Amino acid sequence: MAEETFNLRQLTKEMISKKLEEIEDPIEAAADIVEKALCAALKDAAEFKRHESLIVQEACHGALTAMVLKDQNLSRGAVRILKAVTMAAGRLNLDTTDMIKQALIGLARIRKVTTRQQLYEIGNAIQSEFMGAGDFFRAEISLEPTEPIEPLRPLNTKAPKPWVV
Repeated sequence: MAEETFNLRQLTKEMISKKLEEIEDPIEAAADIVEKALCAALKDAAEFKRHESLIVQEACHGALTAMVLKDQNLSRGAVRILKAVTMAAGRLNLDTTDMIKQALIGLARIRKVTTRQQLYEIGNAIQSEFMGAGDFFRAEISLEPTEPIEPLRPLNTKAPKPWVV
């Protein structure tokens, strides 16, 4: 099953990457692909009960990774992916809360290729649309809800030196 879910992540990422080059609203297209991929992969959910969480995680991770690669708005993308997951859950009569939880775990895997500021913004966007989900996302990325974010500065500059008296 690990190879099958890896293929779903890779397939989702590649499909979205290709589609993002061709269309006017890439985030909507990405969310549509996630919804269709989940519906196809989970249509016989009873048979795959123990693997459905991994399928959701991998599809969402692949989708957000494609958005990173194509320099899309990750906050908007994450929210739209979660909405697609709720649509797929409704179509398949699956537990929406559990599907959202698994989607958030998949989205949180993006922490390896994003900045803390981006993760913070994604968490805020998720929280504004899905009450409590932003806190779960922050816990998954190990970022406290009230943890301050240091201001970003260019990599080629040094931090100011403290005054010496």
